Amino acid sequence: MSRFMLLQSFDNKKAVEPLIVSTKSLFERCGLSYEVSFDMASDGGYWAGLANSDLFAYANAKNMALSEAKGATLLALNQKSYDGVLRAREMLSGDAKLLDRVQLALRGIGLEYHPNSRIALFDDLLGAHQEKVAEGSLSGLAIALCGKADSHCMQMLLKSGVRLSLVQKATDYYRLVDFDKKLATKGAAQDYFACVDSGVDCIATDCVDTFALFDLHIKALNKASKRDRADTPTLYLSQLLLLAMGERDANKIGFSHHTVRPSFV
Repeated sequence: MSRFMLLQSFDNKKAVEPLIVSTKSLFERCGLSYEVSFDMASDGGYWAGLANSDLFAYANAKNMALSEAKGATLLALNQKSYDGVLRAREMLSGDAKLLDRVQLALRGIGLEYHPNSRIALFDDLLGAHQEKVAEGSLSGLAIALCGKADSHCMQMLLKSGVRLSLVQKATDYYRLVDFDKKLATKGAAQDYFACVDSGVDCIATDCVDTFALFDLHIKALNKASKRDRADTPTLYLSQLLLLAMGERDANKIGFSHHTVRPSFV
């Protein structure tokens, strides 16, 4: 049986908690085994890679080295994390001096980066577990998707009967919060209320930044919108998939970590 090490290093630990909890629950339902390491590093995301390529490459190389040392495949929980690992691998393969600096730093903590370290995206594992979703199990549930609609997870949710009312890209405003919170919340509010106005029961995403803005910062979004207060909940796709599989334990789904908890469950 394949072994996976969860890539669960994110800057916003509060926002990612429901994603981690629900992913672990999905692993159990699918009969998959996983490991965790509390030594993993956060790469800071796309913009951090532009600001400091050494730290970005080091963080991803360290995570790959940790999983390799355990004989496991590094498993990204969402598309952004997966893209970050691939980007770091490309940077390291194309810059010998950068690779030398990263390897030197890793050897100082007893690790070594291997260019052929195994990495995978959690969504790609789900394709082999389509049968675990019953047709019509979420019939009539209307969602707005912030992300890609061609994932295995979305295919399974459509099988469960969800109605996809709106598809838009994940919001890009989270990284502006520390620099211009007013602009960030105004832009995020426009994205959030575009979803709300589509008349959905919830907003779905696999993006931690989108969840952080739409759930943790909901009060600021409502204030920035200058509209009547909205409380449409935001769920990770993994949480919706658990619901489609029949899970109703709020703790296993991760609802206790939400600011806006869904009322339709």
